[in-house]
Amino acid sequence: MNKLLIAMAVVCLTLMARGANASLLWGWEILNSNAVIGPNDSLQIIARLVNLPGSDRHFTKDDLGGFGIFDSELRPYYQVLDSLPGEPYQFDDFDLAPGQTFYFRHFILVPRADNPITEERTFSFDTSFVINQAKMDIVPTGFIINQYTFTVEVPGSGIPEPTSIFLMGIGLVGLLRRANVNHSRSA
Repeated sequence: MNKLLIAMAVVCLTLMARGANASLLWGWEILNSNAVIGPNDSLQIIARLVNLPGSDRHFTKDDLGGFGIFDSELRPYYQVLDSLPGEPYQFDDFDLAPGQTFYFRHFILVPRADNPITEERTFSFDTSFVINQAKMDIVPTGFIINQYTFTVEVPGSGIPEPTSIFLMGIGLVGLLRRANVNHSRSA
């Protein structure tokens, strides 16, 4: 929500600088950042696109330029898809009146079978929504970048924590001591 407010502030400042002659005011944000998934789970990145109330025209498919995702660490572990095979394009009937909101799947991350994640890992990357550069009545022009973060948790991974080892050691010492006491009483 804070990113959408920042986008709205940028729009207002841009309008003041341009003399308020723009007709499409827009913003977008990612909704499900900070997800926690398993190592074999796919992840759908859900976003919201808004035609802000100050717009004086519809936001249509022709205004769209595309999406971007920027992360070199992510791609060895995940295939990045914008739709599922056989699925219709989400923006085929895209037409937002001023003040309307459109929820969509920004990307789908599918784990690669050839490079599985074997320990807990957090990914953080930038993703963008791009507007048709030929349309000069759109504010802000170009694109808006949002950051996305998610964590992959691997169950039962690795080495026990030091406290567990310490407690197990104390338990063993106690058992040995008790066995020693019982042995000395019987002698």
